[in-house]
Amino acid sequence: MFRQPCLGFALIPEKLNTLHYYKIGLVAACSLAFSITSAVEPASDTDALYTGFVDPAPEYGPRTWWHWLNENVTTDGITKDLEAMKEMGYKGAHVVNLPQGGAEWTFGDDVMGSPQWMGKMVHAARESERLGLELSMGSCAGWVAGGPWITPELSMQDIVWRHSYVVGPVDARIQLPQPTKNRGYYRDIAVLAYPTLPGEAKSVASLNPKISSDVEGVDWSAALDGDAETSVDLPVWEAGEVSRSLVLEFDAPVAVRSLNLQIHEDSKHRRLALHTSDDGENWKEWVSVHRWRNHFDSSREEIIDGAPECSARFIKLEIMAAIPSVPMKLYEFNFQSARLNQLHFKAARQRTQPTVSNPTRQVVADSQIVQIDQMLDLTKHLNPDGSLTCQLPAGEWTILRFGHTTNGNEIGPASERAGGLECDKFSAEALRFHMDQGVVKKTLERLGPLVGEVLVEMNIDSWEASCQTWTRQFPYEFEQRRGYEMGDWLVALTGRFVESVDQTERFLWDYRRTIGDLLADNFYGAFADYVHEWGIQLSAEAPGIGMPIQADQIQLQGLMDVPQGEFWLGGTPDPRYPAAWTGGQDNTKEAATAGHVYGKNVISCEAFTSFGHHDGFTQYPEILKPVGDRQFCKGMNEIVFHRYAHQPNDRVPGMGLGQFGLNLERTQTWWEPGRAWIEYIRRCQYMLRQGRFFADVCYYYGEDVPNSAWYYQPNFMDPRQNMKPVLPQGYDYDVCDRTTFDTMWVEDGFVALPSGMRYRYLVLPEHARYSPAALEKVYELVLAGATVIGARPSRCPSLQDFPNADSRIQELAAELWPHVPGAGERRVGKGRVITGKGFEAILAADKLGPDFQSGTDDVRYIHRKLAEGELYFVASQSDVAEAVRFTFRVSGMVPEIWNPVTGDKSSLGVYRDDGVATSFSLNMDPHGSRFIVFRRSDAAGDVVSQLTKDGQPVCLDGNGLNFTVWENGRYAAEFEDGGKADVQVKDIPAPETVPGSWTVTFQKERGAPEGEVVFDDLTSWTDRPEAAIKYFSGTASYRNTLHVSEDRLQLGRRIWLDLGEVNYLAEVLVNDQPLGVLWKPPFRIDITDAAKSGANQVVVKVTNVWKNRILGDWKLPEAERVTWTLYPFYHDDKDAPLMDSGLLGPVRLLSSQSVSLIRNNINQNEVW
Repeated sequence: MFRQPCLGFALIPEKLNTLHYYKIGLVAACSLAFSITSAVEPASDTDALYTGFVDPAPEYGPRTWWHWLNENVTTDGITKDLEAMKEMGYKGAHVVNLPQGGAEWTFGDDVMGSPQWMGKMVHAARESERLGLELSMGSCAGWVAGGPWITPELSMQDIVWRHSYVVGPVDARIQLPQPTKNRGYYRDIAVLAYPTLPGEAKSVASLNPKISSDVEGVDWSAALDGDAETSVDLPVWEAGEVSRSLVLEFDAPVAVRSLNLQIHEDSKHRRLALHTSDDGENWKEWVSVHRWRNHFDSSREEIIDGAPECSARFIKLEIMAAIPSVPMKLYEFNFQSARLNQLHFKAARQRTQPTVSNPTRQVVADSQIVQIDQMLDLTKHLNPDGSLTCQLPAGEWTILRFGHTTNGNEIGPASERAGGLECDKFSAEALRFHMDQGVVKKTLERLGPLVGEVLVEMNIDSWEASCQTWTRQFPYEFEQRRGYEMGDWLVALTGRFVESVDQTERFLWDYRRTIGDLLADNFYGAFADYVHEWGIQLSAEAPGIGMPIQADQIQLQGLMDVPQGEFWLGGTPDPRYPAAWTGGQDNTKEAATAGHVYGKNVISCEAFTSFGHHDGFTQYPEILKPVGDRQFCKGMNEIVFHRYAHQPNDRVPGMGLGQFGLNLERTQTWWEPGRAWIEYIRRCQYMLRQGRFFADVCYYYGEDVPNSAWYYQPNFMDPRQNMKPVLPQGYDYDVCDRTTFDTMWVEDGFVALPSGMRYRYLVLPEHARYSPAALEKVYELVLAGATVIGARPSRCPSLQDFPNADSRIQELAAELWPHVPGAGERRVGKGRVITGKGFEAILAADKLGPDFQSGTDDVRYIHRKLAEGELYFVASQSDVAEAVRFTFRVSGMVPEIWNPVTGDKSSLGVYRDDGVATSFSLNMDPHGSRFIVFRRSDAAGDVVSQLTKDGQPVCLDGNGLNFTVWENGRYAAEFEDGGKADVQVKDIPAPETVPGSWTVTFQKERGAPEGEVVFDDLTSWTDRPEAAIKYFSGTASYRNTLHVSEDRLQLGRRIWLDLGEVNYLAEVLVNDQPLGVLWKPPFRIDITDAAKSGANQVVVKVTNVWKNRILGDWKLPEAERVTWTLYPFYHDDKDAPLMDSGLLGPVRLLSSQSVSLIRNNINQNEVW
């Protein structure tokens, strides 16, 4: 029993539970060696931060993609879906309209934009208003922006061309070949002529090669004759056929400068390679092309890539099998004239990475370069029928006819009734037409006052539309933005060199930069402007993971009201998908850094996306938590689940998006108990929107297009490692674009942004390229006191004001960078420029230790600055419990531990503040996470420097100097000033395994046995002989009697029920009192307040996942099955292993003792 010390210290016991504690009243000037207390600190009336943490407002709930599938939507299903979301703690839903296939009866007539669909949308909005939920929507079915109302003229455009070779003099009508004309639409741009380059007009056949091939029965001569209108038809690749080859043998070596093919086929992926050899046996791949595209119209195309010039007697063209395998029409093959290497990337026809702006190292003979002063602009001589009426001087001439046509990109996935062309993404007028004439304006008008109140957002999903290379106003836009006309430089888009290799690269850099600006201004920016007119905001995965289009990605994200990334579940690839990646990729850091530098507080993510080997019927909160925690540490603070499929009826699991997504619908087995995980998410999202992000470094990534803060893909790419110099772990960073960089200023030696962000270092990374104006901004910042790190620049990437721009770059560099080559530092004005040094050396010289350390690679973190304090989120990725030593670059504040799983907080009494950083140890659960809140406190008391148990260091959980102990022994504290306290703890009851059998009842209508089933041993349901239990999916209730002894109920002790292994969630009730849901290890819960001496009735409701029942149902006749899924999960893998399920234990009763270790002012040891 409690024994009060003799010197007037009063302990006032109150009800012991997670929201109450013992009050200690000081009666006299002495202290207690040992006292009883709880480890939980309540919220004070003035602690608004903690109040919001315990029960976050609805705005901090997650949202979800809400997929309306197969145009089959019911008002009853809408209501049930929304009510379930509200009960789950969601903030709202994003309506997406997609086809998914399946049985005919699963399709409806709720075509997006139809009267039926509009009625369902109104119903959803009114129900959301009733429930206090928010809605968002996209601008079309599928993605990105388009529909049946978009004509070819208003669709995404590509520049196309055809060439003609003419021998002058000519004073006659010349019929030019028609460039590609898709869907009946084509407009001319220009006609340019230049003196034909050596080898350009010379056919391969004229070189008299000997032809051989591994393709039987094909006459290749039509592809070598120089006639672009004749062709060779190559049949579909046979099963197992990897590639086909055409081998040319020449009497003497011939010049090889490029790979140039004109083909027609209907494939997304095509890889071709050119090999050279001196003997026909030993081959070297000289140049290869991987042409990739997504949505497109099948048409004639020219595939080009350049290579270093060489000569060879043997040349082999290797054509790899296409995806999908289709026949190919090959019009012409040549290799004799020079072309730019990586042309398809440099001319923005394919997605690529920022390294595309690295200048080529090709060396090209002057004779292979087109000179502008020798060009003829014949545009005005072009007749409507495509003929040319003009005079050409003597000589050989190459005529290029340029035009543009729709590239055939269609929105998708979308049903045939809702589908159509993507709108022109470089034209604000085309976008407004799409918004006005499609479904957007009609929906907004129909919803009326609910717009801005319920429908609060529109969303643009990730870019799935391939690339766009032209728009009708492109020449005007280019001149306005780049300051010179592009007309003569169009020739460079064909891969030919104009003026010089260097100037060709510069023009193409300007071309890509213009594409990036048009995408930003006329699509994403214009989209935001449009929705703002309606009083709603815009979120977007702009443009999405993997750099799917050539864009300045932080610029795009900065235009969003809510920047949005995405992250995927990882795992082992399904063997049925040999080309499948392991998943696990994300671009969260990029969305977050854009939000930080642009001042957007909510950083959203499409969350837990999956494919194939990560199907949503095998997922549950315990394994999802560490995945989400990693993204929280990368900057995400709003989860948008992928996904929730609308359930038009109550079949289970019901409608779904095939292998994509989490299957997190009201029909999910663990939907109701899963709310405990949602509470965790809400608390995390609340905390991670407080204050502002903290980082030491900002990288200015320059002005390239494409440009990105990079994305993460396991074993392939890490954003941090791609920012050079690489910042060590324990320090964080942001990345800014030119727009935000221009707004920087210096205060107190830090570079600052209007968003409130401040950085100690500004870095110009190794890959960055920038204009003289940007370098002048660097000069301004350095003079004002900034520390800038980066290599000395010497070149402007643009053709604008060339070569003067290069000279200005060099002048500014000379004023800023050290004069001596190599590593060094130069002070200029109040600031300095550092070059050639790694961050380790810089940080050591500046004596700046890590912002965070944990001594293990298993812990992630993120740091936010509060108005009056510091906030860290730390998350373990380890699946075992461990004591972790943390160090934070914070001093003069008291650390508090906030647990987002329970909502509890506690103050630390055991830590070390050395005047620079604060260190302490903390027990971390498997995949555990905590918020560490540092705040100043006038009431800060004694600080313990070391805790021991029986003389050995120990890490104890507690609140201040009050600790929870689980074992008997002598516990001692040593204070920072040398003071000591100790206590002997004894008679804590030993752990006790709950004996006896468990009576189990199973959820009804799930195929399980009726009534009670006795489990003599706690084993997995999958080990039971009864098929109805082996394949059961749902919730089963375990019942037993617990016998609690008096000694466990002594004052100061807590009783815990430890469930051991649980698969996968468990709700615990003791004596009919619900105590909570356990969804992650340790599956342990405090039952003190519900327990009594003697017999206690315990119920443990355990929920597993759907996989087992779905597998079991494949073994049953259709009429006897419990489940129905739109996609036939496991149909081809009916013998897949089952997932362990149920309560596996051992179930134990545990006791803990709460003790206080307070400085011994008198020689007194209390014993318990």
